[in-house]
Amino acid sequence: MRSFGWDRLETALLSGTLNAKFESIESPIGDITPAAGIFTTMLANYTILTDSDIAGDAITAAQAKNGCIILANKGSASEYDIVSVAAGYAIYIKAATAHTITLDPDDSDAFVLIDGTVVTAGNSIVSDGSKGASLLLVAFDATYLWVMAQVGAWSDVGS
Repeated sequence: MRSFGWDRLETALLSGTLNAKFESIESPIGDITPAAGIFTTMLANYTILTDSDIAGDAITAAQAKNGCIILANKGSASEYDIVSVAAGYAIYIKAATAHTITLDPDDSDAFVLIDGTVVTAGNSIVSDGSKGASLLLVAFDATYLWVMAQVGAWSDVGS
């Protein structure tokens, strides 16, 4: 069983050695000993995006549908619009350099922060500007993007 290292992904993306839009990422889940009827490894396909893959800074439904990983590497402030939300969408975003990342949802969609705070629909959230600041967002319905994991401080900055 092989686990995936985010640092390897970041290095590959920044060096240009990852030559694919779709990369298979193998991540172990569950126990390390197989048992009847229980799986121990899940193989999932994610769309790996760099800033140049995101036209007009808009993360599209097609990009988020099966999950996407974004390595924000603009070197200054990055802003991304999340055009729509549907159940099952997943977005992982990480700052490759020290700069702020602003995520702006559709006006009818809202973020639920890691502490359970529901951000007003349509309001943006912003990172603290630290290198490595990251969020894992998952949509369980067509309205809310839940923050499932975070590094660094993220806050509501209004609409």
